[in-house]
Amino acid sequence: MYWLLGFPKQGLRLEHDAITLARRLRHAPSLAHALLFVGLARIERDDPDAATAAATELLALSEEYGLPQARAIALVLLGWSVGQTGDIVEGLRFLEHGMAARNQLGVRINLPLCFGLMAETHLKARRYGDSNEQLDLAFGVCSELGERWYLPRMHMLRAHLLVQQHSHRDAEASLHMAIDVAQAQSAKGWELRAANSLARLWCDQDKRAEARDQSTTGSRRASTRRSCKRPRRCWTSWRDPVSSLLLGGDPRFCHAPSAADVPRPHVSRA
Repeated sequence: MYWLLGFPKQGLRLEHDAITLARRLRHAPSLAHALLFVGLARIERDDPDAATAAATELLALSEEYGLPQARAIALVLLGWSVGQTGDIVEGLRFLEHGMAARNQLGVRINLPLCFGLMAETHLKARRYGDSNEQLDLAFGVCSELGERWYLPRMHMLRAHLLVQQHSHRDAEASLHMAIDVAQAQSAKGWELRAANSLARLWCDQDKRAEARDQSTTGSRRASTRRSCKRPRRCWTSWRDPVSSLLLGGDPRFCHAPSAADVPRPHVSRA
């Protein structure tokens, strides 16, 4: 989570510390819990190789000790990471098995994330219709469950899909929404990523002055956050920054966006 908050170095250190402490306990559920959150952190920063390592260990541990929920989410994380590193068919197979296992168990926590990772993998395979379907499900359960920490990435994914349909104006709107939601959550990692994506989109449209301004603004925000050594002291709206991120910050963003907010293109399945 600290990568999302704009503290990548602290996040990497905490990942290492969490795994080290969990191994010392010699307690399988504690290690599974640590591996889950480390795997999520590695996905958040788009590090599929590192995510594969965490997901593979989590899967082996859950099968050895009979931890069905951990096994289900391990398959989902492994599916995304395998799909991002080349074997998309195998990645989708892992994702489908993981989603089926979660559904059988009735597990709904992190459901927007799971649908979002499925959508990203379909996008990687250029299955745009399937990707849109999964993303719609992600927005739907996000509204239903109020679990919205993943919203900025969902809006960025929608923008990538819209670009593939040459709907650049709608993609720009989605990226602006991603930036707004990330700012409300103080998710500086995703705010900077969305800002850079918007700058690239404008650059592709020969709006170079706007792209330069956007890139400079995003870099300045990131530099300001990195220069702070005490993240909790910087927090003005919430006592606990990680809890704020999980709750989503601004309650305006607890609902799925309307069609007017995030236009959805018609995608042919031909």
